[in-house]
Amino acid sequence: MFRRIFAIAIAVALIAVLPVAAEEEVPQAKKHDSLQWYYLVHVQFKTGKTDDAVKIIKDHFTPAAEAAGVKMPKFFMCNSGKWDLVYLYHLDAGITELEWKISPSDAKWLAACADQEGGMEAAEEIFAKYDAMIHEWDAELVRWIDMKPEEESESEEEPSFRRTSRAPDVEVVTT
Repeated sequence: MFRRIFAIAIAVALIAVLPVAAEEEVPQAKKHDSLQWYYLVHVQFKTGKTDDAVKIIKDHFTPAAEAAGVKMPKFFMCNSGKWDLVYLYHLDAGITELEWKISPSDAKWLAACADQEGGMEAAEEIFAKYDAMIHEWDAELVRWIDMKPEEESESEEEPSFRRTSRAPDVEVVTT
């Protein structure tokens, strides 16, 4: 008897819920608004080579970027953990920038490096010297997400990446 009453109660409950479930909207395809993609590179230099590597960045890579009119990545020196330096490259053209073997901005930068160093061969020597200082590196594709409440999220400003007590402004996307 109890089973019969219980079964009837469940049937009545399901009949009552079915119209509500049928009225719910099915999620539709929707793109993200204003995505900003970044390439996040972690670098661990060989012992004693961090200062030399940073000097190459400051003395060679940065002036070439300025001459080419391209943005340098944001650099972060790590004070703890495995990595010595973290670079955050903004992908100006979005994720489609990864379709290039050499992007237009990279081509401009490489040309400026060659001009600055006295030829592509000399520039490649600087690149090789820098690369020889690296013990290990890793990279991730990340996208910036706006953590502000919806009504405050109207700004198209580039995020500031200073550390705060709130959640980080990047979301890691593994490739």
